[in-house]
Amino acid sequence: MPDTLFPENLLEEDTAYTDENEIEYEEDNNPQGVEAYLPSMYFDYESGDFVRQKDGRLKEATGIEAWEQWCHKAIRTQRGAYEAYEDNFGVDFDRLLQAESRAEVENILNRQIKEALMNDSAGRTQFVGKVEFVWHADRLEVTVPVTGIYGTAEITASYEEVM
Repeated sequence: MPDTLFPENLLEEDTAYTDENEIEYEEDNNPQGVEAYLPSMYFDYESGDFVRQKDGRLKEATGIEAWEQWCHKAIRTQRGAYEAYEDNFGVDFDRLLQAESRAEVENILNRQIKEALMNDSAGRTQFVGKVEFVWHADRLEVTVPVTGIYGTAEITASYEEVM
C-alpha cells in the first residue's frame, strides 16, 4: 500500500507534460497556428455520431472545424437540459412551442441563437450575423453567419415541430 493516496512522482521527468508539449500539439493539429481553436473529435450531425476513419479510429477535427461544431451544438441543444453546460448554452425549445405566431418563433430564436453563440466561454466567437429563416411544411430551417477570431462559418440547423 502506498504511503500517500496521490503519489507525486509517477512520470519520469523527460515524459512529463509541459506547456511546451501543449504548444507542439496545437501547432501539429492546427495548421493555421491558431491557439484559440483547439482540435476535437469530428462529429456528424446528420448521422448523430462521431466520424470514424477506415481503420476505426475517430477522425480529428481541426481547431476551426471544432469551433464550427461547437456552434452547431449550441443552436441544437435544449437550454438548461444538461448539467454539463452553462445555463446560457443552447436554445429553449419549450418556449418556442408556446409561441403563437411564426414572427414570435423567429424573434425568440433570433435572440437565443445569438446569445448562445456569443456566450462561447473560450472567447472564439466575435460576431453573429443576421439569422435567416426558411419555413417548410414540417420544419423550420435557420442559417446564421458567425465570425470567429480567425475565421467565419455559416451554421445551419433545422427545427421540427416548432409550430
